[in-house]
Amino acid sequence: MPTGSAAGCKVRPAERSAGWRGRCSSPIANLPNSKTLRFAGYGFVGILRCLTKTEVMSDTPYLSVHELACARGERTLFSTMNFQLGTGQLLLVQGGNGRGKTSLLRLLCGLAQPLAGEVRWRGQAIGPAREEYHRNMAYIGHVNGIKDDLTPMENLRLSAALAGRDLDEATATQSLVKLGLERCLDLPARVLSFGQRRRVTLAGLMTAGALLWILDEPLTGLDIHGVALVEGLLRDHVTGGGMVVMTTHQPLSLDGVATVPLQVGPLLQPDEV
Repeated sequence: MPTGSAAGCKVRPAERSAGWRGRCSSPIANLPNSKTLRFAGYGFVGILRCLTKTEVMSDTPYLSVHELACARGERTLFSTMNFQLGTGQLLLVQGGNGRGKTSLLRLLCGLAQPLAGEVRWRGQAIGPAREEYHRNMAYIGHVNGIKDDLTPMENLRLSAALAGRDLDEATATQSLVKLGLERCLDLPARVLSFGQRRRVTLAGLMTAGALLWILDEPLTGLDIHGVALVEGLLRDHVTGGGMVVMTTHQPLSLDGVATVPLQVGPLLQPDEV
């Protein structure tokens, strides 16, 4: 289970889930949650890679951080950060603006180098394990990362091709329709609203086949219906045995999800909220 501590970083432990079974069998039920909120969501299950029995039984944590330190310029944002994330858990990274939340996510993706320490995937540093790690990880940052001249369908198929994955039209269409883009399938992305473009990016999560999702403010630009869709997507991914690391300034309703808060930097004061 996620445990650890850091200077300027606090982790509250949560119980480890029963293991990841992915789409091969029924989702894991009755996961522990740090806070339960009720809501009627729109649930749908992403496409997850099925693990072998050996992988499920392994005691090695999938994602772990060891003595991690991060600096911006001459300023140290955080140091001696340690935590582990297991299957069936969502790590909610919290903290004020400029405290290092996005910097942490970039370190976890391998897009930046730490000042000290390392990020490991299944016990191996993500540098040497880059190929395997990137097959199992999907990242969404502040920028949507889609091509303006391509349709939503073409954007999904391009992303799949760049990742070396096959993506058939039926699967891509299904993911776009479930995210409310059925009227936009043949439109170039440049004519879509920001919220619609965000949905195109989020539809890529459903077709990525990744065990670990790393999401930086994924709810930005979405209306109330879009937020509910994403909550359903997160819930089904985690309760199905996936893993999520994310930041958000918006409240989440994730009934049944094992949520692990990670505080980066000092706790916010009332006048900072």
